[in-house]
Amino acid sequence: MPMCMMMADRAACETRLPTLCWLVMSQLGDKNDKLEAWQYLIHEKGRSLMTASRGCSPGDVTGISKLRKQWTANQVSAALELQEARRRAVDKFEHPDQLIADRVGVEQSTGTHIARYKARRFHDSGIRRISDLCCGIGGDSMQFAAIMETTAIDMDPVKAWMTGENAHCRTVCADVMDLSIESDAIHIDPARRDPGSGQRTHEPARWSPDEVAIRSLLEKYPNASVKMGPGIDTRNFSLESAGSELEFISMNGQLKQAVLWTGKLARGSRRATLCSNEDILTLHSDMPEPAPVKEPCWVDSWLHVPDPSVERARLLGLLCREWHLAEPCEGLGLLVGDDMASSPWLTPYQVVDQVPWRIDRIKDWLRHHDAGQVEIRTRGKAVDDVDRLRSEFSGDGNRPWTVFGLRLGHSKVAVMTHPRSQAHPQP
Repeated sequence: MPMCMMMADRAACETRLPTLCWLVMSQLGDKNDKLEAWQYLIHEKGRSLMTASRGCSPGDVTGISKLRKQWTANQVSAALELQEARRRAVDKFEHPDQLIADRVGVEQSTGTHIARYKARRFHDSGIRRISDLCCGIGGDSMQFAAIMETTAIDMDPVKAWMTGENAHCRTVCADVMDLSIESDAIHIDPARRDPGSGQRTHEPARWSPDEVAIRSLLEKYPNASVKMGPGIDTRNFSLESAGSELEFISMNGQLKQAVLWTGKLARGSRRATLCSNEDILTLHSDMPEPAPVKEPCWVDSWLHVPDPSVERARLLGLLCREWHLAEPCEGLGLLVGDDMASSPWLTPYQVVDQVPWRIDRIKDWLRHHDAGQVEIRTRGKAVDDVDRLRSEFSGDGNRPWTVFGLRLGHSKVAVMTHPRSQAHPQP
């Protein structure tokens, strides 16, 4: 396959980049101007542009016109995109001010803590050489390269270059299906957005590479992980096979991604992983374990909201066995018990009462219980217009309440609870 250096002179490229970034010339096309504009930003004159563009928004016509008197439209556009990307990266990456990325790249990338966890999984399984396919801006590659020999591959020359700058690893601009990969394992992050609408899709047949291509890669490279959106259908997931592991990962209570692990990287059928800035916790089982269902006695009970990774991994039964909990209705995803479960996987709310879901009845109850600020939580869209109801339910009293609007079979109920901050200290 004919290859050429990203810059005109190989020696110049080796001097300017910390590592080699090879690009397929036929794929540069009309993206070459865009790539050059991004490369310009890391030069001295580009840093002057970054300083001048600080505080200038994409809609600031006057500010942009002023910048374009000194720099080209492509250069200004890249600078504004980089400024916005770094702002969005603050809560996702450890050093956002050093990141080279566009806004979409930040949105679609794996954040530092989750990427570091995944890299350790590879390394602990004996992987020393890895290829990161469809690498994007290098969210995963940065952590892979910190502890393993890493090759990052993307068919977008700008993204491949960004990963080279961010991860300081060897990068290749090519279609991953056209390469012969020499690594101990592969990590695949297929594009999961519709090119036309930009909407996310959870159907593997509509990914790029698609389901057939990914299956082919998994057959050639058995030690692999496939990054996916957490909304995939676990009951009809065609890429799952005997011996593979499906993992759901959350970060600070928000579900972030699902990962399929194969070969020697798999450690069980289902896994839930809770990441925080301080720790990593996991629950796993050789098979899904749903929660038992039991009609609750609401008064003097405790309602628990599980971490979303456990619910998506279908491992609620593990927590139910440990803490003597059950779902009040199959598939509700909330667990009820006589006692408070003190677990980082569960957020408990002390139940005070349960009344039918009638607005006037709920208002009357809250009025008689000195209601101040009222939080509303629901499941399965049982309650509409939550923002309006929150304002309508809140009163001038001194006691905050959390109201769960739930559909239990044919009935719709309001479960009145103490806010978690008053129920007990957060675990």
